[in-house]
Amino acid sequence: MANSMKIIAKKCFPKAIQVTDRFHVQKLALEALQDIRIKHL
Repeated sequence: MANSMKIIAKKCFPKAIQVTDRFHVQKLALEALQDIRIKHL
């Protein structure tokens, strides 16, 4: 999901399709909720 990794993947695997898996979506959502929770304490 990092831009540098996207560039590397595109260069090494030009026909690949990038997908986002459930684990990383959930991780990012939980981190965002944690940041909001901390700001509102």
